[in-house]
Amino acid sequence: MKAMMTLTPHLNLIVGWLGILLGFLTGLALGMCFHREGWLGGYTSHQRRLYRLGHISLAALGMVNLLFWTTVNAVPVASPLVAVAGWALIVGAISMPLCCVLMAHWPRTRLFFAVPVLSLIAGAALTLTVLVWPDAYSQARNTVVMASHHYRQPCQSGDSQQPPPGPWRPQPF
Repeated sequence: MKAMMTLTPHLNLIVGWLGILLGFLTGLALGMCFHREGWLGGYTSHQRRLYRLGHISLAALGMVNLLFWTTVNAVPVASPLVAVAGWALIVGAISMPLCCVLMAHWPRTRLFFAVPVLSLIAGAALTLTVLVWPDAYSQARNTVVMASHHYRQPCQSGDSQQPPPGPWRPQPF
């Protein structure tokens, strides 16, 4: 688990720079043809708009992955949520331009846009969660473990052992 937590931000760094490079290269490819008025159905055509969105998403989501890497290195938090957030941003950065190209040619594939959009929302929300509540995962996990431990071991007669106070139970005076 620890190896995955340190590997993920490094992958975000690679995906970030790769996305920026691919954004530059697709910009070059698109730029070679943009002067033709009827190319891909004209400037306002559905197909051409999605190609532009795919091109911009490469560079923009590459930058988002770089920001994630910078954030994780600036504010080191030891939480498995960091790895989940990193993977969600990677999935979004890869799937968004692919969905754009798919939909440009097959409009019925528009529902696939849920994959990049939801993964990017999850990645951003988890990153923010880890920044605002760095120990949220460990507190939630400890609460579940303590609660399940309490319910698995029935109290024996005369045993007044109580579970330690937690967020679900007020502390005694």
